[in-house]
Amino acid sequence: MPESQGTYLRALLPCRRRRKPRRPAPIGTQQIVDVVVGESKKELPPAGESEQMSSLPGGFLSVRVLRGINLVSCDAKGSDPYVVLSLDGQKLKTSVIKKTVNPVWNEDLTLAVMDASAPIKLEVFDKDTFSKDDMMGDAEFDIEALVQIIQMDLEDIRSGTVVRTVRPGGKDCCLADESHIIWDKDQVVQDLLLKLRNVNTGVVHLQLKWVTIPG
Repeated sequence: MPESQGTYLRALLPCRRRRKPRRPAPIGTQQIVDVVVGESKKELPPAGESEQMSSLPGGFLSVRVLRGINLVSCDAKGSDPYVVLSLDGQKLKTSVIKKTVNPVWNEDLTLAVMDASAPIKLEVFDKDTFSKDDMMGDAEFDIEALVQIIQMDLEDIRSGTVVRTVRPGGKDCCLADESHIIWDKDQVVQDLLLKLRNVNTGVVHLQLKWVTIPG
């Protein structure tokens, strides 16, 4: 992360105090299943018990926007899609990919997160030159399950182990498929496939990582 961006993001972080987090379910009703494969098994925090979760560890959320799948076509020649992420006044966007409904971005966006249960909004737009950009769908997600796993000591678990699986459920859920949280090369990584709302088709593939601030 560039030093200037790190300094800006640090300025967004207030002094943390222990408090009871809110209980919205921005990605809809979901089932969380602990799946720890390998020789070592950990006592994981109870799924969905956010009251037992301590304050967020010092750091930032890195969201890798990987690709879009079967997005809506806004023009005869296709769409020029880009993604916008919004949280607590922060708004970050990817580059525009020209004339495709299956864009590959593979770009990292970094957010300062104060509350793991707060919904992070994702929107997809079609870039227009002479008119307002067209909406291509939206979705929401949170990082409660990811943060619970980050707080565990996983050092003796084999790399590549699926530590927790979040399953979609309910009509308001934005998950298109199971979301696996994996211990991979000394990092906790979560893959998300989000189905876009307010459109007939479209999925966005994300990868989440928590970036710890040294010291």
